Amino acid sequence: MNIPFGIAAMLILSVSLFEQIEKKKHSIDYAGIIVFAASMSSLLYGLTLLKEKNGLTTSVSLLFGIAIIGIILFIWIEKKAKEPMLPLTLFKIRILNIANLAGFLLGFILVAVTFYIPLWVQGVNGLNATSSGLAMLPISLAWPIAGILIGRWLVNNSFARLALIGLAIVIGGSIGLAAMQTNTSMLWIMLLSAVLGFGFGIVITTFTVAVQSAVDWSLRGVAMGAHNLMKSLGQTIGIAVSGLWLSDQLYGQELEGSLHTVFLILVILAILAFAVTCLLIVKKEKNVLHHSTEN
Repeated sequence: MNIPFGIAAMLILSVSLFEQIEKKKHSIDYAGIIVFAASMSSLLYGLTLLKEKNGLTTSVSLLFGIAIIGIILFIWIEKKAKEPMLPLTLFKIRILNIANLAGFLLGFILVAVTFYIPLWVQGVNGLNATSSGLAMLPISLAWPIAGILIGRWLVNNSFARLALIGLAIVIGGSIGLAAMQTNTSMLWIMLLSAVLGFGFGIVITTFTVAVQSAVDWSLRGVAMGAHNLMKSLGQTIGIAVSGLWLSDQLYGQELEGSLHTVFLILVILAILAFAVTCLLIVKKEKNVLHHSTEN
């Protein structure tokens, strides 16, 4: 089903998108690529085993150790590389650091919402798999709607303001999840999904534009890659940690109480992301974003 849309997108881009490409000789950072891939693979595999083993085992500790050593070695390599895979100067840009940290927290929240709303619908409400799928449908609908609207709002509003609005909506949706009861209606769950989808659509789209506007054209791919990596790490760590917590709590509590605890954690993380984003309320941030939207 995605193939026709993909072909249509390729045709539209080939006809309407024009770029000036300057051919230059580049020095590929092979050492950085190999070390980074090895360290991230060790970290992600370690997190996967952490969830499967329900705790910190020798193999998990070894993988985490390899990841830490790999990251330290990667930083050393990037300092020496002629054309580093990930320029360390990016970490001196305040907007990127805040957007990446908030993106990490949002990745954690998003994956928990995606996994545990369906679990609530089936495990607590006692409905079937079709109903759990329907509960997630509003997120898929509200997200692109927010993404479309945010394109207009960014022209006349600062990044910080819109990001905070989106995060406030995510906080509200997370509080709604934490307040659910056994008799909570399917309609209310779908409404909460729509609220969360709209909030995610606002804040994640805004962060994407902010990251792209904070660096030169030549660094946008790297900056977005780092930002997406942080979101992916948040999702991986989120499902590992929340899954580990949930499995431990199920031994002493009912599923409803365990999921309530997970949803309360999401509220805390959303508030933390809101607090981090508040650091962007400065005049310079607004000017950078307006310059980008005008171009």
